[in-house]
Amino acid sequence: CAVKPTRLRRAAYFRSLEKMSLSQLIEEAYEAFSSFHRPEFFTNRSCCPECEELSKKIEKCSLRNLETKHLGHPMYGSLCLLTTEAISYLFPRILEITLKGALDKNGEPFLNEYLGVLCVKKELKSNFQASQRGIVVKSLDYISKNMSSVVEAWCYQRDLEEACAIWNT
Repeated sequence: CAVKPTRLRRAAYFRSLEKMSLSQLIEEAYEAFSSFHRPEFFTNRSCCPECEELSKKIEKCSLRNLETKHLGHPMYGSLCLLTTEAISYLFPRILEITLKGALDKNGEPFLNEYLGVLCVKKELKSNFQASQRGIVVKSLDYISKNMSSVVEAWCYQRDLEEACAIWNT
């Protein structure tokens, strides 16, 4: 006796497919970025007290245990304070935190930080290999398709469009 799928079962099935593709994307990111080695320092520590504090917070954590509380100061987005080498090493975790919908210390989506660093730190693009740039493009596609309500609610459309324009070329 075949059971006809209900609307709820179909919705659950498609949500599981989305989660599966998200987990696949995250694991692809860890694999693609595994060539980057953990830097000794994550910021130019001599720049300012904030950079030294940020670097010390991150230095204490393993890559997979890093959380938004380690990545910033409540008054400003600190991903831009990280060196290119640090962002390259941390990128899969930053991507994971973002795509799983984490909030920063101010209760705002970490997506803002992610899009900001993709738009501001343009040297990342030349630092990344083709496969790594492909992960960035896939993440932006995922955001466009699966996080559009967050993008619209927080007015991140322009940032998403700019990031797509930079990384899709």
